[in-house]
Amino acid sequence: MDTRIDALSGQGAAPTSVSPLSLAWFVCNLFKLRVALVIGFTALAGLAITPGPTLPGWQVVAQHLAVTLVSAAAGAFNRIIEFAVLFTVNLKYLSTLWAIS
Repeated sequence: MDTRIDALSGQGAAPTSVSPLSLAWFVCNLFKLRVALVIGFTALAGLAITPGPTLPGWQVVAQHLAVTLVSAAAGAFNRIIEFAVLFTVNLKYLSTLWAIS
């Protein structure tokens, strides 16, 4: 599978097929699922020690899913923005070096 990309144009050969395992690995890395799950379980721990009436099971599950999904989405947003900023900075740096030489 050829996945080389030309750094200047952003064009390259797209992969023809992606294995399910590599897709799962990509999703886990993009959404930072380990961090999202830790945040979700921390929210559950906070819910468990909070005084007051107990919540029904479906509300506990809904809260855990909501917190986990929102933190995963924030992780993905952060990853995408970091990539865009670093790519832009690197292109400006490379163009400056090319202009000098």
